[in-house]
Amino acid sequence: MVYGLGGMGIAVLITVAFGTMGSTAAGMLGLGLCASAIFITATTLIQHETPHELLGRVMSCLMSLVAGSQVISMFVAGPVAEKIGIPNLYYGSAAMLVGIGVVGYFKLPKVEMAEAEKAESAKTG
Repeated sequence: MVYGLGGMGIAVLITVAFGTMGSTAAGMLGLGLCASAIFITATTLIQHETPHELLGRVMSCLMSLVAGSQVISMFVAGPVAEKIGIPNLYYGSAAMLVGIGVVGYFKLPKVEMAEAEKAESAKTG
């Protein structure tokens, strides 16, 4: 998921940095692929970790949050784009996405470390 966030930031940066139709198409394709990777991974993780009897409630809450955040972002992006300009909004979005990806890469536990800790606790426990 962390790579997906960084990839989304790079895709947004490609979209705005070159300003051509081809770079915009490539950036939007990359954005869609990276977003799909994030959503698929997050949904799978949530479904795996949620107790079966709560799965419907958790997933409906998640979908409501996603839909609500999209509406809120549309209301916020318009005035911000008018104030700072659309290219600057894209640059800010790219920086935020890459920044979150970098922080997540260094702060979140690595899969290998988590698996090693599970194996170690299974041996001692």
